[in-house]
Parts: sequence; C-alpha cells; structure tokens
Amino acid sequence: MTSVKESDVIDSLIVGAGPSGVVTLRNMRQDGRLQNVLVVDRNERVGGLWINHIPRYSTLQTLKCDWELHGVTIDENEPERRASCDSICRWVQKYVDTFMLQEYIRVNTECVHIAQDGQTKLWTCTLRDVATGHQWDVVSRSVCVCTGTENIPKIAKLPGDATAAMPIVHNISVRSATDLPKDEILIVGAGPSAMDICLEADKAGTKRIYLISRKAHFGIPDNWPIPLGSETKLLRFLFLTLMLPLWLVDLLLTIPTTMWAWWYDVPAWKPVDVYASQDYPFLMRAALLPAIRQGRLVPMIAEIESIDGDEVKLTSGTVLHPQKIVCATGWSYDYKFIPFYRNIEFDDLQLKLFARFMDIDHDGLFFVSIPASFFCVTSAADIASRAILQVLTGDWKRPSDNVIHDYINNVVRKRLALAGLYERELRDLGFVI
Repeated sequence: MTSVKESDVIDSLIVGAGPSGVVTLRNMRQDGRLQNVLVVDRNERVGGLWINHIPRYSTLQTLKCDWELHGVTIDENEPERRASCDSICRWVQKYVDTFMLQEYIRVNTECVHIAQDGQTKLWTCTLRDVATGHQWDVVSRSVCVCTGTENIPKIAKLPGDATAAMPIVHNISVRSATDLPKDEILIVGAGPSAMDICLEADKAGTKRIYLISRKAHFGIPDNWPIPLGSETKLLRFLFLTLMLPLWLVDLLLTIPTTMWAWWYDVPAWKPVDVYASQDYPFLMRAALLPAIRQGRLVPMIAEIESIDGDEVKLTSGTVLHPQKIVCATGWSYDYKFIPFYRNIEFDDLQLKLFARFMDIDHDGLFFVSIPASFFCVTSAADIASRAILQVLTGDWKRPSDNVIHDYINNVVRKRLALAGLYERELRDLGFVI
C-alpha cells in the first residue's frame, strides 16, 4: 500500500444498508468518537436483501414486535405477528430518517474488493458505481460486513436427480404462487423459507403438500402463548433477569413445544433429543394447521432415497409423484469482495469469528449479521455493533489466543447465539453490554 494521509483514512466502511447496516451506522454515529463512517449498498435505496433478493411473500421468522429498536417500530397492523419484505424496507427507511443517517449512506455503490495491508492493518476497499462502472479506492481502519446471511442458493445432490421428470429448484426461484403446481409438491427443508413455500402452496390450492426434513428440529409454533410478547423477550427474561442456567431454559422451552406438537398432532415437529441451544428453532406457522388436519400438508422426518423419472422414493418408504421439488435447504456465503471468504459454509465461517462477529485472522474485519439465530436481526446487530465499537475505540482489549480458541471450541461449536445468552457471553468476554 502506498502511503496514505491520516485525514484520508475513514474509521469504518459498512457494506450493506439493510437492517444490520443502518443499526451499526447509528451506533457508531451516536457514540461520537467514530465520525468518519461510510455505508455502501448496491441497491438504489436502503433495505438490503429485503428489497428484491427475497420473494415478496416471504415473512420474518422472528416476530415483528422484535423489530422495535431505539424507538423505531413497524407500524403496519397486518400481518398480526409477522412482517413482510415491504414492511421491513419501510422500517429501515424510517430508522434512517429518525436518526438522520442518509448523508452517510451511498446507494448504487458496490464494494468489489477489500485487502488489508500487512504492516499498517488498514483496509483498501475498492468501490464501484453501479450505474457508471467507475471504480475508486477508500482506505478504512475497519470493515463491517452487513450483507445479510443469504448469498448462494444451496441444493444438495439428490440421488437420481439427473433422471427427474419434474423440476428441482431452490426456494429463491419461487417468486409467487403461480410457480407452484396444482396437484402435488415436495418441499425439502423445515426452516422459515419452507414454511413460506408451504403457505404459498396452501393459498394456491395445491392438493398435496409434502414437507420433509432429515431430523426432528426444535420446532416452535408461532401461536404458542408467550407471556412477554415474543420469543426474544422471553429468552432475555429467562437469561438476563432470572439468570437461569442454560439447561433449565432448554427444558422450559422443550416442554411447551412438545405439548404443542402433541396437542395439534404434528409429530414431525416434536423435539427429540434436540434443544433450543443446539439447533435452529424452526417456527411451524399456525396458519398451516388446517392443511395438516385436512391431510393436504404432510410433514415427515425423511430424506429422498431415490428419484426415478416422475417417482420419488423417501427413506421412510413413501413413494411420491410430485410435479415439482422445492429445496428450501439454505445458502452458502459468497463474499465476492473478500478474496479469502468466497463460497464459504456458515459453519466454517462461524469458527473464524471470536464473539461471533470478530475475524480472528484479520484485524478490523467484522461480520455483523452472523450472530442472529434465535432473535431478531436488528437486536443482534445492535448488540454486535456496540461490541465492535468497543473494539475500535480501545475500550476492550483482545484476550490471549488460548482464550479465543477455547471460546470457539467450547461455545461456538456447541451452542447457538440465543437472545439473552449471547449478551451473557459477551459480558463474560469483557464487553460492556
């Protein structure tokens, strides 16, 4: 790197102007010590992935009441418990307007490459104007990656898929109910995207909807009675107010979800040797219960054993003849602007992040969207960005390599970042949260 004037170096480049990006910007600006912060986003307005990457029918896994942050709320009354893509985009714009952040955000601008100088540890970030193609460099002390958690659609290799007479697609390619068949569909996966596809197929009147996953997940119904308003608030109450141990919280969550699955006769959603701290909590939509009772939606614990023309055989022995297979099987990350993190799996990236956001091999590189597993992305971004601020301002000191690797092996490898529990993790690591 050629010599750079101190005045030309910015404090932080934030890549992405979605919920995580604008929350990170707000926290840096509010602190007052990091004044030279720039946010870039390739879209024409703020909103991030929620603008056009995610299908319009997609809804939040977390409840919309959890998106109330720093006094900014989702105002729409419908849907009752979940918010749409458009609602999230409006929330982001409202948040930007509330804290007057627009002047620090450059839209229609893509980060195409970052590289760190081995001596100065400064980051040279190459930016590109989407409209003109013009490129220029910005030098920054830090880079905060806020590009969300969805990048490359991941479809597992299915036995016999080369012979399939029906289309096999990733859920991202299903943009509306018109993309779904009328007679029979097979949905692979059990996460929020799978639930969205099930809802769309139900609305489209698909006669038979098969939903398969390879194991019984920790499944939470979205209509269970939460006395504190949301799963996030409940977990924070249990972990931060009552200071309950992890094993007891796991037990308290497992009992009502098991009872819910038994009461509504959804055996595939009953947790079996799975706890909230160990697996992602997938929310069964209450709106799908009528379809389950009618036998139109059939959730099963099974995998595809073979595909032969128009026939699909499952490991359970069931034979199906779906008109389409939709794989709601997640994503791989493709940080094209980070040469050393192209097409990396989520589990592999997590093992490189101390405190679930700080790259252990590259000083000044942070991933703000990663910690969100069982609580709203805005809350996770708020917590992570406040911790990042303490790193950048020198209020927190990096521990020894032994402490870092012990944390990754004994915490990250063994449990998720739950609301409340994640704050306790960071406090144990010396952060003021």
